[in-house]
Amino acid sequence: AYAWVRAHTPADALFLVDDGYDWSQMPGEDAAYGELLWKMQYRNDLFSLVARRRRVYNEVLYGSPMRDGEMHALGKLQRGTFGVPIPRSEYQQAFREIRPNYILWRRLPPVGFDPAPAPIPRGWGKALEPLSRTVYQDGHCVIWKLEY
Repeated sequence: AYAWVRAHTPADALFLVDDGYDWSQMPGEDAAYGELLWKMQYRNDLFSLVARRRRVYNEVLYGSPMRDGEMHALGKLQRGTFGVPIPRSEYQQAFREIRPNYILWRRLPPVGFDPAPAPIPRGWGKALEPLSRTVYQDGHCVIWKLEY
């Protein structure tokens, strides 16, 4: 899939990249949520290196020189698309500001996590389905192109 992305999408394309975790099932307590974020931070899937395309968000962005508001908008768009219950107005604002071009949905859970695959679509990603068309799919992922 990453080779397809590199060969068939514009060099400046911006992707929402699913980590395969159903964020609507995230732990409610702060300690468990913090542990989940810690695990995700060190689980790099190499999308940016192999596909050579920009991604909206990755936990590694913590520590990057950007304003808190920018970081929060990127996080809301990423997590809201994949299941975190973000208020509609906040998600829509982040979506309008960032305007991703593609969504890569994983059909498999992250390594070391619940073996049940997360539903596609989920979260605010369901609302994006009418704006999307499937441009690639295989046994591991589905890629939507967002058409504005």
